[in-house]
Amino acid sequence: MVDHTWLIAKDCQDKQIAQRLLDTPLLGILASHPQRNAFRAPQWQMALDNLLQQAKRNGEMVLYPSSAPYSQSIALACQYYGLIAVGIQTRSDDSRNPRNTPKPHWLYSLSIELQADLLASQGDTNPDDMAVCILANRLVALNVTPNGKIAALLEQRLKWQQGNSENSSRCSTWIQAYENPSRAQAKFQHKLSAMGAVLWFPNRPCYLPTSPWGCEARIVPATLQPIGPLPANLAYSENYLIHTTRARQENWPDQSQRNLLDEAFQLAWSQAPTPLDTLLRIASSHRIFATNAHKRGSLATVSFTANSLRELVSMRSYQSHLARWDWEPFGIAIRLDLLESLGCKKVRYLPSEQIDRLGPLDQAFCQPSPKRPGDRDWTSEKEWRLPSDLRLAQLPTQGVFYFVAESSQAKALAHYTRWPVYWTNCLSD
Repeated sequence: MVDHTWLIAKDCQDKQIAQRLLDTPLLGILASHPQRNAFRAPQWQMALDNLLQQAKRNGEMVLYPSSAPYSQSIALACQYYGLIAVGIQTRSDDSRNPRNTPKPHWLYSLSIELQADLLASQGDTNPDDMAVCILANRLVALNVTPNGKIAALLEQRLKWQQGNSENSSRCSTWIQAYENPSRAQAKFQHKLSAMGAVLWFPNRPCYLPTSPWGCEARIVPATLQPIGPLPANLAYSENYLIHTTRARQENWPDQSQRNLLDEAFQLAWSQAPTPLDTLLRIASSHRIFATNAHKRGSLATVSFTANSLRELVSMRSYQSHLARWDWEPFGIAIRLDLLESLGCKKVRYLPSEQIDRLGPLDQAFCQPSPKRPGDRDWTSEKEWRLPSDLRLAQLPTQGVFYFVAESSQAKALAHYTRWPVYWTNCLSD
């Protein structure tokens, strides 16, 4: 067991849990800012599932930092497997949790006081992460960034193991390893392995022949809806507004966080979601949900662009700060006059100070213009916004079409819609 003279546990909400911390092998889980759920980083979630199955067989209690963005995923997964999950919280209040989220009865909260000299030596290291590192018999690090804060904690723990050989046999440090690591990751893995870390390769998951996300793999029934390459007149037309889709990265707009996590642990996982999956949900639910994310004002809207599909193809670029493309070749095009009749309005691009003087409803249809030469210029998006959910049943049988990247995707989508589906890879020729 790691040197427990490093900490003093007090004010535990459950004394029996506190005693079990001393009597039960403890599995600590740390990670370097993994994505918040399985639909952003399925590989991370699969590794977590693999790890917790080991913990179940070993009779381990799971520790994790309660302040981490992945804490809910770990807590729910432990509940799924019947494991005790202890959220380590080094402060007794919820000042770091702006939403002040109530903790479920199965998420135990500990107030932990660490020695001042140890805390001082770690600089800005998260004390919750540090406490998990100190307490765990077996510490497993998932998705570790080389030269990051978690990496520094791991190195300190490994140095302690090297200098305390009489106790190191009762504790171990595992690092999730990768078969094809980057140069920096390979160097980091080699360094920690030389210090005594166990390089852990999670078992590969077994996928079903078909998956709910793998639209291309489905056997699609025959459909009467026309499919084909995008006609030239539609590629250059300015009479349509276009709504593009991206791969799912978080909750659906109508989905709670708890339902999202429940869905994430319905095995087996498949490949990462795609923009086609999002478009399929729109087609099958006949609805595009309005959102207010990254928009001024409190009004939820659905966004469109007045750019033609040909223009979108030519201006598409990769946004490195978001780790995604600014748009994907998947979406729906709707005639401008149809959307105007439903209340769709053109976005105005104004200076920020001018927008601030407007009312909330007017702000919802504004976007700031660039102040300096290096600022992002949003005017090229030619954005329009609809101030409500778009129910596709309101639209006529003419003046609407879907677009996807390839012909096989058009075949998969066409069965779910009453409008034509065209593929756009012909535009890149």
